[in-house]
Amino acid sequence: MATLCLILWRRLGYTRTVVESLSQCLGIENYKLNIFIDYGYREVSEFIKQYNFPCETYVTIHKRRLGSNANTLCALEHSFRDDDFVIVLEDDIVPALDCLRYFEFCDEVFRLDKSVFSATSYSKGKCEVRYNYSVRRQHWYTPWGWATWVDRWQEMARGWQAGRQPGWDGRINKMRGARVEVQPHLARTQNIGAENGTWCPGPEWHRENQYNEYGAWSIEINPSVTFVQVDNPDRHC
Repeated sequence: MATLCLILWRRLGYTRTVVESLSQCLGIENYKLNIFIDYGYREVSEFIKQYNFPCETYVTIHKRRLGSNANTLCALEHSFRDDDFVIVLEDDIVPALDCLRYFEFCDEVFRLDKSVFSATSYSKGKCEVRYNYSVRRQHWYTPWGWATWVDRWQEMARGWQAGRQPGWDGRINKMRGARVEVQPHLARTQNIGAENGTWCPGPEWHRENQYNEYGAWSIEINPSVTFVQVDNPDRHC
């Protein structure tokens, strides 16, 4: 059984959108879902407790405010006790129908490739139709739907609180060094967090830098198509 963790706090509207989309993902019934909710917003906790998830689900509700860094760390530490490959979503990251299938491809193909530090499901922009099911490598770390393996996680965990970057994602990108992330040409997650985010300044900045007009939600998904790696993708998108 594969493991997925969902990190939540205060944005009920966004949370509802994410949860409803996640529940429709292909293969979700084969997952263990670990949900970690930071303290302070009862309506989010009540919604999650009452929701009928289509997979095995465990919910942790913190009794004090931890903040984004500590809540994320807690979720990952717990989830890597269950599995050696973990997928991470947050309350404003909406998965497309075949998002989990994309991550399953990444796990199968790149698990033993130590030059790959993580996989992300987010990609901004539109690509040619022939690359809708292809992936590329890029020198970056993107937190808007991502996954990694336990050996890479152990390295991340050791440096989680080190450095001057205020957010955990900046520290991970620094720890990455020369290693790459795998990214789909066509986005498998959408970032909808224009308001009340920890790091997003506001809706205009969000639309310019994070929101993606086009992704896997824009096409008719074919579950029988297999993802492939394109060696030199920068020429195509």
